[in-house]
Amino acid sequence: MRRVRKVPPSVSWRLWLERELVDPGFGAAYERLAPEYEIARQLIELRRRRGLTQREAATSAGMSPPELAKIERGKVLPGLEKLAQVYGAAGYDLEVRPVTKSGRPAKGVRPVRIRSGPRLVEPVLRVAAKEG
Repeated sequence: MRRVRKVPPSVSWRLWLERELVDPGFGAAYERLAPEYEIARQLIELRRRRGLTQREAATSAGMSPPELAKIERGKVLPGLEKLAQVYGAAGYDLEVRPVTKSGRPAKGVRPVRIRSGPRLVEPVLRVAAKEG
């Protein structure tokens, strides 16, 4: 059974996190899950900027509200096509690009834009390949 670490009401979340990150096992798990939670935070922020409810965004992305809720809670990291649909519901395209370990874009490699809607991942990848 998974142990759930609860934040005491008298401690701020950041202070609690700082204390918990001292535990090597917790720190490793936190780092491993960080991308999913960052994507979840982005999606929520972008959806709210558009003034969309979770139900409206889910319908626009062609998925069920519970499916979007799992993504926004960081419980599920969808594939590129599904992720492009969710970003598309908020009015954005998704770009994928390789970066070096230090975070700089890879030389000579352009980002690939993935759009939601009728032209999804594969057609966009073919167009990007023809342009290069």
